[in-house]
Order: sequence, then structure tokens, then C-alpha cells
Amino acid sequence: MPRRLSVVTLLVVTALLFAMTGVTLLACRDVDLASASALKTSNTFYFLQIGQSNPAYDLVLFCMLTIFANFIFVYAKNSPFFFNIIQRIGYRRFLTKGVVVSFIGGATLSLLMSLYQLVLLSLFIHPLSFGPVADNKANGLAFYDDGNLWSTIQFCFLAAIGWGIYAMFVFSATLWVKKTAIAIVSGSLLGVAFFLAPAILAQLLNGHLSGALYSLQVSTLIAPGMVSYPTISMDKTVFYFICAACLYTLLTVSSASLWMKKKERFA
Repeated sequence: MPRRLSVVTLLVVTALLFAMTGVTLLACRDVDLASASALKTSNTFYFLQIGQSNPAYDLVLFCMLTIFANFIFVYAKNSPFFFNIIQRIGYRRFLTKGVVVSFIGGATLSLLMSLYQLVLLSLFIHPLSFGPVADNKANGLAFYDDGNLWSTIQFCFLAAIGWGIYAMFVFSATLWVKKTAIAIVSGSLLGVAFFLAPAILAQLLNGHLSGALYSLQVSTLIAPGMVSYPTISMDKTVFYFICAACLYTLLTVSSASLWMKKKERFA
């Protein structure tokens, strides 16, 4: 098992590095370097985030980040030796370890990849500004897109926390999936569902329940301030990020608790 885990980890990280490097360099190629600025670097960085430019790349991120975060627990749950594991550590400890490792794995990989992308963009376009960049917020693509390094670092840390929570949520959802192959792609399937469904419902309901639907939309969690609704001000980005974090954590705990009760009942 450790050897298989090492191979999967290496493959996932390598695939993500290649995908992120390729997408980032292609974006740099389209930038007019003659008028490069901190704001252009910032614009390009946010243009490459979830839901902005490349659906195929988004699917890769949804899938690979969650595989990295919880593959060992998905594999263990669907293995013939799962009963032996439960006999040794119990359901509660298995779930606790799965949730904690998923969060740490998703958050850590997200943060490292964001910082790597930021370094690439700073090298090929222009470094972000260390000081305040006046009146640039209106020209940006997102709430944090103002050309300032500190603003983007804040975004990276919030997004990392969001990815960690999303990895926890995917882990709790895959507890109900018996096929490992389906569980592996659950990150992408759930990502697409929780990105599109709330947005479509918000349009159909003409703004009613927009706060709840915006909190449910996965981009609010993993890319705070990137996707907006007409009825929601971007100044409330952090508030809705906290709402989304609480909502997805509640869904995680509920799913894991129901699964544990079901298993204990039929054990």
C-alpha cells in the first residue's frame, strides 16, 4: 500500500505541475509584455482560477487535488481488508483521520500550486506590487484582483482553506461510493454539479435565495470573490466564504455521521 500511495502521489503532483505550467505559460504568451504591470500579472492569475477560462483545466484540478488529498482512504474503504482496519481502529477514528488528512492534503497542495503559479507569472510578466495600488479594484476580475501581493496572498490562503474543506466534503461523499474508479472522479463530478446547479437555480428563481445558493456554489468556497451574483456585493466575499465553509463542513459531518451510523447498524 505505501508503494502504491507513493506512485499515485507522484503521478498526481507531476500531472498537476505539467497542467498548471502549460496553462500558465500559454496565458503569459497572450499578454502584451510591452505594457506589463502588476495589475496584468494579477489579472492573469485570477483569469486562470476556477470557472474563468478553461473548463478542462478546472476538471483536472477538481479531480487531482481531491485524489491527492484522500486517495489512501478511498482505496482503504473499498479494499477487501477494510473490515480488518475497522476492527483495529474503529469507524470514528477512520473518519476522523480521513477528514483531517483530506483537509491538510487539499489545503497544502492548493497553496503550493497557487504560489508556484504566482512565481511563474511574476517571472514572465511582472512582479506584484508590495504597496497599495490605487484605484485598481475596479479594473480587476475579482474582489482581490488589484495588483497587490498581499491581496493575492490572502486569496491564496482562503482558497487553500476552501480546497481543504472541499476535499473533506468529497471524502465524505465517496464513503457512499462502492466503486473505486467512480470515487476517484467524484471530485470532478461533484465540482461540476455544485458549480452549475446553484448558478442555474439562482437564475431560475430571479434572485430569490441568492445568498443560500451563492454559499452553496463551490466557487465561493475554493475561489472566493471570483464568481458574483447580481444581487450580491463583492464586498461581502469573506462573509460568504465563511458561510460556504460552514455549509460544506456541515455537509461533510452529516454525510460521514450517517454513513457511520449505517455501518454500525448493519455491522
